Amino acid sequence: MLDYYTLDVLIETSGAGYVARIVNSPVGQAKTNFASPFTSDELKTFFARVAGRGTAAPTPLTPAEWVKQMGTRLFDAVFHDEVLTLYRRSRDAADRDGKGLRIRLRLNDVPELADLPWEYLYDASRQNFLALSKDTPIVRYLELPERIEPLAAPAPLNLLAVLASPDDFDALDVEGEWTRLQDALQELRAAQKITLTRLAPPTLDALLAQLRQGEFHILHFIGHGEFDAAQQQGIVVFENDQRRARRVNQDLLGVLLRDARNLRVVVLNACQGAQTSVSNPFAGTAPHLVAQGIPAVLAMQFAISDQAALDFSSALYQTLADGYPIDAAVNEARRAVYANGNLIEWGTPVLFMRAEDGMIFAQEETMDAKKGTEGTEGTRRGGVNISGNAQVSARDFLSGDKTVQGDEISAEGDVNIVTIGAGARVGQVAAGKNISQAQNQGASAQDLATLFNAIYPMIDRRADDPNVDKSDIRDTVKKIETESAKGDAANPVKVQNWLQFLKTIAPDILDVTVAALLNPIAGVATTIRKIAEKARA
Repeated sequence: MLDYYTLDVLIETSGAGYVARIVNSPVGQAKTNFASPFTSDELKTFFARVAGRGTAAPTPLTPAEWVKQMGTRLFDAVFHDEVLTLYRRSRDAADRDGKGLRIRLRLNDVPELADLPWEYLYDASRQNFLALSKDTPIVRYLELPERIEPLAAPAPLNLLAVLASPDDFDALDVEGEWTRLQDALQELRAAQKITLTRLAPPTLDALLAQLRQGEFHILHFIGHGEFDAAQQQGIVVFENDQRRARRVNQDLLGVLLRDARNLRVVVLNACQGAQTSVSNPFAGTAPHLVAQGIPAVLAMQFAISDQAALDFSSALYQTLADGYPIDAAVNEARRAVYANGNLIEWGTPVLFMRAEDGMIFAQEETMDAKKGTEGTEGTRRGGVNISGNAQVSARDFLSGDKTVQGDEISAEGDVNIVTIGAGARVGQVAAGKNISQAQNQGASAQDLATLFNAIYPMIDRRADDPNVDKSDIRDTVKKIETESAKGDAANPVKVQNWLQFLKTIAPDILDVTVAALLNPIAGVATTIRKIAEKARA
């Protein structure tokens, strides 16, 4: 996976114009003055031709030609003189070191420029759109004092979909959208890389209930969006209990989402979800949610077609599940839209981000490495070591994660080492002199299976839920059982992720699963017990 250098572009006002400062790059700093390259009439024509906003006088340029022309002019306005030189040197340094170059736009001080088509920046010397290359992702970066720490690699990613079409708004084909979203994520769901839960009904009460009961990493909203210029508020439209519109402004939505600590990404597929105020950079819904603590928010700056939205979402979630930084995943998703012959809408999604390096999920390798350093010298988790003249009597607790049962054992004389794995009963192993080394590193499969076999009938007896398939619950519980039976060899990250998933789709089954893992006769490793205790909290 590609690593990135960062090119921080800070834009500020300077007299009647602006100054662009490169405040961070692999090769130094630079600055240059510039003026907005577009007239108001040109912007109106662009938005009419490309975004379908309003009407404009006829023009010989096609929308694709408009995109390239406007992207070129915006690039040339900002990247010239010493800023252009530094940009090219940074690209060369990144190429030489086998890295990408993340373009972070800091527009906090110039909200009047937020509506410019930054996602279409076009480097004519290299003949490419920056946002269509995995080497040069474009981010609208909001600098805030709190640092964002990546969440321990979740597998699967839990996605909560909100599809709202109130009766007093133009009707949306939400059922068709739901079917297409399911189809787009079918392979990821089959591979247990992502789960998909639909919020039903799409009301605020239902949203609060879901956020209380489960841990979701992605919130995907499909519906209507507005921008109230008078109140300087972005608005997302939910439904009420009568299926009428429930307008939720950015302040209220921020309050509802900011305590969802595992929520890493919000996707707003609402026609004006990315629009900001000309006087307040946090006035649009997307940047406001970032200000409230969401690490990354994607919103559509123009209306987007169903096919483009699905192409984008499918590729985005695939690359996120593969561990990509969010900005690199967005560029891969843009490329998927473009590859399907759509020459315009790849630039519609706007990424607002506050994670410095784009990493919103930690890599599993990091977690495994951390696991390998836990404990102290001489400690064997999930097992018992007997040597010399040690005695182990019935009902003694050893190593903190199992009961050693059976007859009193005397290990005397020329004993080397007996290692008894989690769940083994000492009375069933060996005693006496000259004991050769014996090992049983897994939990007692019979005891663990007995505990878990009591869970599966509970799953079958659960009331039918249109949003949760019983087979998904059963498969998850079976994975937890199988992995936990490996004793010290069990992967705690996988068990943790499966327990989190179970908490999301079936909290009642989570309770009995955790109880089984914590039962003394289960004999699972200490790390698995700790994870189970945490899941129960």
